[in-house]
Amino acid sequence: VMSGGCAEIVRSILRPYTENWTETDVDYAEMFLDFVHASPTENERQLYEMSEQIIARGNEVLDDLSSYGEGPREAAVQALREGSDEEKVECALTMEPYIRRIKEAYAVSKNIQQVLPKLLWELCSGPLPPLEQLESRQALLRQFTTLVVFAMRFDEMKVQNPSMINHFSIYRRLTSTINDLSHAQDIQNDNDVTWFLATANSMTDVLYKTTESFIYESAMIPKENTIDTLYTIVRLSCAILSSPSSSPLSMDTRLFVQRVLVGCVLLFDSVHPQGSFSRDSIIDMRSIINVLSKDENHKKQLLHPLVIQMNQTKKAPVSPKVRQMLQSL
Repeated sequence: VMSGGCAEIVRSILRPYTENWTETDVDYAEMFLDFVHASPTENERQLYEMSEQIIARGNEVLDDLSSYGEGPREAAVQALREGSDEEKVECALTMEPYIRRIKEAYAVSKNIQQVLPKLLWELCSGPLPPLEQLESRQALLRQFTTLVVFAMRFDEMKVQNPSMINHFSIYRRLTSTINDLSHAQDIQNDNDVTWFLATANSMTDVLYKTTESFIYESAMIPKENTIDTLYTIVRLSCAILSSPSSSPLSMDTRLFVQRVLVGCVLLFDSVHPQGSFSRDSIIDMRSIINVLSKDENHKKQLLHPLVIQMNQTKKAPVSPKVRQMLQSL
């Protein structure tokens, strides 16, 4: 439970901005600062540690991508066009460290597909109302939101490393022309990796599809439970970011909350019939865009996934005001 001193700090931060807020809205912010430091109960430990292993593996992927670089693309293209088999083998070996990084990222996405439904079950199955259920599962909420943030960070890095897609495509073509290497190809897995890379938001798309599958395959949980839980996390994130004087937040924590906000808006859009961007959506996109736009250092990378999702949505017509705001940034 949050200490009285910490809770009072949060209340003092939010008070100037909370004229129209309920007591529950302020409680959202208090709980958020608490759950970041939550420890699992004995019953939660197995799932928590399973998630922790995937998170650690994901962090290694992010570290690798941060130093990905351009790689030997030009040499590979040259070898593919006119190189001897020996030159192609040599070039393929040079590319393999880059290909291993890509395949490891895909492997992590498969891990997320396995653990995410388990986390969603704990967070969404009740029997408590969404806010109280999240409060009772704070350590697992931390793991869920950390996976959301990992997905956001991966997709940001993929945008910064467009050579990843080219490398994998060239490597496949290169190895398929070499008898000594082509027999070792796993064509189905390579096809899956190719589709994974070709998706605009590769890792967050995994979150969308896994969450959608969870909703439609979990007959024991009403669809509204998951929708309400995602909406609660969105409100919780907004409660802390909307304050004009949230100085106790470190830069890293603020960015974490921003990514949670964006990721859960996207997840909500994927599972709610009206989506996040329509005029009738219960998500206040205008306020969210305004909040995220205040961070000049990260504004572009935070809003970019929202723009992509808005342009691709096939749900209710996008609110003209929301479209105007996102397109003008």
